[in-house]
Order: sequence, then C-alpha cells, then structure tokens
Amino acid sequence: MSVPIPKHDDLSACVCNKTRTAARVVTRLYDEALRPTRLRATQFALLVALGDDGAMSIAALAKLMAMDRSTLTRNLRPLEAGGLVVRGDEGWRRSRSVEITAKGRARLRQGLPLWESAQREMLPQLFGNERHERMEHFERFEEKVLKERIAFLFFLRCAFF
Repeated sequence: MSVPIPKHDDLSACVCNKTRTAARVVTRLYDEALRPTRLRATQFALLVALGDDGAMSIAALAKLMAMDRSTLTRNLRPLEAGGLVVRGDEGWRRSRSVEITAKGRARLRQGLPLWESAQREMLPQLFGNERHERMEHFERFEEKVLKERIAFLFFLRCAFF
C-alpha cells in the first residue's frame, strides 16, 4: 500500500508551514528595522531578555526564549564576539551564566526606538483591532505547550531513568 504524497496545495492549509512562513516574514521586517544597530531581531531579543536582570544562567535564558541550549549558544556567539555579552564561569551544577555588557546596553538603547517603530507598524498589520486578544491567545498557547512539554519530559525521565 502506498502512502499518498501531499500536494502543493496542502501546504497552504498547513499550520506549521503558515506559521514558519509568517515568522520568517516578520523576522525579516524586524531585521531590516534594526539594521542600523547591526543586530538581528533574535540578537535584539536576547539583549532585551538580559537587559532586565543583567545576568542569567544559560539554561534560564534558553527556557525564557523557548530555545534549546545549542541554538541559544549559536545565537549568543556574535553578541559575545561583539562585546555585547560575556559568559561567566561555570557555577553550581556546571551551569554557566551570560551577562549583558555596557556596550550591549548601549546597543539595546540604540535599537529600542527602531524596535518600537517596527512594532507599531507590525501589530495592526498582523492583528488589526484585536491585537490585545490575539497576543493573549499566543501567550496562553505558549504556556500550554510549554507545560505539556515539561510534563512529557518529566514522564520520560521518570519512566526511563
């Protein structure tokens, strides 16, 4: 018995494909807005996350950004090379920290008005007049998925270790 091959039209109904495509389009627009800072949208978001607390463990930052640690490490490399963040020594339980530098804070301040401008442009285009409700829906979705993922990983750990 052969498995039917999806048709090109099936992609237009695929939630995963539509979401990833939209994410790429939105990311490009933010990247363009942030170009004067020489930061990409992902890098700017990391600086924002670190800007609140100054320093944070890599594991905590990965969780906050919903990234796996290897992706986070790859995204931190250019920031570290540019002197915008520094990594701390290994601490308790071999955890490492990352900290925003004064240069990183300056770049963050430079990018904030550019990000705000992009945000003002994007929100109505993406969500129209219902932007607050839709943003809340995204937040609830993220929380639900993360909780389910954590519960599943806990189950696996208990079942097999």
